[in-house]
Amino acid sequence: MPTLVISSTPAIRAAKAPAVLAVDKELRPYEFHGLTFKRKGDHGIGDCPFCGKEGKFSVSVKTGQWRCYVCAEGTVKGGGNAYTFLRALWRESRRRPVGSGLVTDRKLLSEESLDRWGVGRSPITGDVLVPGHNAEGKLCQLYKYALNVKEGRMMLWPTPGLGHQLFVAADDAGRLGKDERKVVYLCEGVWDAIALWEVLCRTAKTEAGYKAAASESLSLARTGIVLGVPSASTFSDKWVELFRNKRVVLCYDSDRPKVRGGRNVEPAGLAAAKRASRMLAGVAHSVRWIAWGEDGHDPLLKDGADVRDWLTDGAETVKDRVDLLSTLMAKVEPVPEQWLAEAEAAGEPSRPSIEPLDCRAWRDLVNSWRIAFKWTEGLDRALSVMLASVVSTKSLGDQLWIKIVGPAACGKSTLCEALAVARKHVVAKSTIRGFHSGFKSDRAGEEDNSLIIQLYDKTLLIKDGDTLLQSPNLPQILSEGRDIYDTVSRTHYRNKMGKDYQGLRMTIILCGTSSLRQLDSSELGERFVDCVIMESIDDELEDEILSRVAVRADEVMNYESDGQISTHYEPKMLQAMQLTGGYVNHLREHAKDLIAAVHCDDPARAWCVKLGKLVALLRARPSVRQEETAERELATRLVSQMVRLAKCLAVVLNRNRIDKEVLRRVTRCATDTARGRTMELVKLLREAGKRGCSTNALSIITSQSPDAERKLLRFLKKIDVVEFYTVKGQHPRWRLTERMESLWDAIMGNSEKE
Repeated sequence: MPTLVISSTPAIRAAKAPAVLAVDKELRPYEFHGLTFKRKGDHGIGDCPFCGKEGKFSVSVKTGQWRCYVCAEGTVKGGGNAYTFLRALWRESRRRPVGSGLVTDRKLLSEESLDRWGVGRSPITGDVLVPGHNAEGKLCQLYKYALNVKEGRMMLWPTPGLGHQLFVAADDAGRLGKDERKVVYLCEGVWDAIALWEVLCRTAKTEAGYKAAASESLSLARTGIVLGVPSASTFSDKWVELFRNKRVVLCYDSDRPKVRGGRNVEPAGLAAAKRASRMLAGVAHSVRWIAWGEDGHDPLLKDGADVRDWLTDGAETVKDRVDLLSTLMAKVEPVPEQWLAEAEAAGEPSRPSIEPLDCRAWRDLVNSWRIAFKWTEGLDRALSVMLASVVSTKSLGDQLWIKIVGPAACGKSTLCEALAVARKHVVAKSTIRGFHSGFKSDRAGEEDNSLIIQLYDKTLLIKDGDTLLQSPNLPQILSEGRDIYDTVSRTHYRNKMGKDYQGLRMTIILCGTSSLRQLDSSELGERFVDCVIMESIDDELEDEILSRVAVRADEVMNYESDGQISTHYEPKMLQAMQLTGGYVNHLREHAKDLIAAVHCDDPARAWCVKLGKLVALLRARPSVRQEETAERELATRLVSQMVRLAKCLAVVLNRNRIDKEVLRRVTRCATDTARGRTMELVKLLREAGKRGCSTNALSIITSQSPDAERKLLRFLKKIDVVEFYTVKGQHPRWRLTERMESLWDAIMGNSEKE
């Protein structure tokens, strides 16, 4: 198809306006970009825009999936969804120059700038296309620059049904969410964004002021990134995380007040700046704006004057634009405090999440929880163990994965939501389908859709592990989890996709009821350390808890949510959660120094060795796959986990050594981890002493069949936990070996005393 070269403004205004949309909504994105279809059953059939073959391009009117039966453009298997189509169309558009006419019309410096922002020309209609990216940097929208007949001006039209997305330079799109530059300039519209970006790339800031930069690497673009929103009203909370800890400069237009229906309407640019600043408050490091004037506009400028107008009007050289940038930046001021104090207007998006509060002491954190609700010893221990796991994330050695077990409504979900406040270090998910994904969403296969890519140096928090047990992917999830435990995972799929992950430091906290115990895998060695919040429901404790719940239920009726997430919790609970998030941030940011300051003496290490060995023996089970050999896991991983848990618990409890209280919590976790039929049998045999018990007697007490009990006892005999002996005139009996008895007494005797 011949390229339509735009050489002047009249030529631009002759571009086609968006076509009338199809009745079938799934066809609209395709027809919007110039395709026409004939209905054939459940498919729309048209000509392929990529290879040109007539009648070979098919789109399902039910799913929107497309495919060309000749060129197989799109995914590896060919075709794809509307997003795949837009990405393929965009790649083709970039091969067609937009021409100098658009540069002149938009008052830009060069065609290179348009190319670097991904602006191209449609191979179907010849219209100018501008890409829009989501918060992960993926192209999820393609805007068409075409004439608005009603208003008599050119404008950007979004592909219908796909929502608005951000404008960003193509080189910067892949770094969205991971960009380390401290300043973000947020512009209204793509042309403003490109015009500002062009000047930033050519400007350096010195003590004397602004001057032309010797190279782009020495320019303001090195420390700042430019983003554009489609219009003043489109800033969305789905983009807010991109601005975390950034210095934001809002570059909205200088719009004059309007009179509608006999009343004054706040200027659009001013309203947009207020709304964005409220959404970014508490997320961004600082929020500033271009203060055009007292009422948000400069009366000496035309209505709707913007950044591009300021930088280009009367500017004949690059130096002129650098000078104009200096005068524009002089207008940048912190947003007024009253903006942040004002309540948000009805219907506006709320701040996206609860923000952490500074907390550096375990005592302060626990006191806030005691005020919030009934704080039990089990919850205290569970929170400390969860925080210990978080602290250990980046330290070398066996990773500390935790299972928090307790009955429903015991408070574990509340603790999970509190840890999730620290979004910088915690990734909270309700359910997962697996850690890896071989799905190829882009043609080059460079996009990584795996969950694992989000977990580097972070803690994965799953608050309802019971739903995991219902997942049809459970075996896959468990096998992938065991694979990534040693920080290395390598994958390969039948679609020729594959990736190696190395240095994957991550921790997992999995919460649920006692049903989670069915996840144990004796043959492969369980990776998790357990912490049980509550063994049984005590009547007196339950009455006390229920009484406090009744009081809290009565009190919270006095509050009402105003749409903000923070107002979904009563003030006392909110403060406890915010302090928990702040404590997580403090522990993670100073983990290296805090862990190094904890002293672990020889007796503490020796105790951890005994704990590891006891757990390895007690959670051993007969193999369900083979009966040739009886094996148990070597206790090396468990000993490492016990030592790591002890040191990290000392950090959480603000101790400089592993003392009696730390070892008590570690011992409790060890015995929680060892729970099961083996531990039950060992406890019964220890109570029986040297006389032991017969198989039938044990089966009656444990409510297991004699055959099942006999199989387990024979397995335990092979791993030297029990021994079989007979006395003349009596039934054969089982008893503990001297080694097991000594180990049990050393640990469980002390545990019972405490």
